[in-house]
Amino acid sequence: MTVIIDFDYENRLTEVKQGTTTLATFLYDADGNRVKGTDSGTTTVYIAGIYERQGAAYTS
Repeated sequence: MTVIIDFDYENRLTEVKQGTTTLATFLYDADGNRVKGTDSGTTTVYIAGIYERQGAAYTS
């Protein structure tokens, strides 16, 4: 099976696919900070280097 790794025009990781199945996606704000990532059905929200939220868990 082929793994496809996509990057945006700023060379930031945006998507990982295996065949036609999306394994992970990532979104960035206008400053280039990762603000959201989804991997295996789990969504992580990143708040500008302050903390991240994954499900009900928060990490600073």
